[in-house]
Amino acid sequence: MVALRILLAATLLTGPLAAVLVGPAPLPELALPVHGLVSVLVPFTGILLVQERPRLLAAGVIALVAGLVTGLACALVAGQWRLDVLAGGLLVQLVSQYVGTAFGLVCRRVWTAMVADVVVPLGLWAVLPSGVREWITPYAAATRVLTGEAGPPVLVVVLVWVVGFNALGLAVRNRPH
Repeated sequence: MVALRILLAATLLTGPLAAVLVGPAPLPELALPVHGLVSVLVPFTGILLVQERPRLLAAGVIALVAGLVTGLACALVAGQWRLDVLAGGLLVQLVSQYVGTAFGLVCRRVWTAMVADVVVPLGLWAVLPSGVREWITPYAAATRVLTGEAGPPVLVVVLVWVVGFNALGLAVRNRPH
């Protein structure tokens, strides 16, 4: 639990610190790299939360808090308030968190889950053609929602990575050994 607390504190401080270091900039241009950085750390908390028993609700709360703190910091630094970008940041952190919980459920080792959480989604983004990656990868969805362009591809990403992958993870976790 000490590792989780340290990681949680680092995650919550990263958004405001990164917003100050990256900014000032218009809100969408500031939100994308700052939420992107936070979205690397957020799923690690989810991975730690599901190691002993699935605590998916707690993981969601952490993601929402991280998204809210990061979004407010970005808005303050940018001097601009946009509800679509703030809501998009919440969604980015929720998706990244639940990608992490899914890898935490599927992979028994914490480090394996953490490496897979970074490598698999970004690797898919790197190798898939652009017309496909918008419908499949969390990074493409993050880019869309933080620029106010959410739509069907974002819904597909949520269904695949959040709903489907966590359902698979729970099934893997709950199967008899």
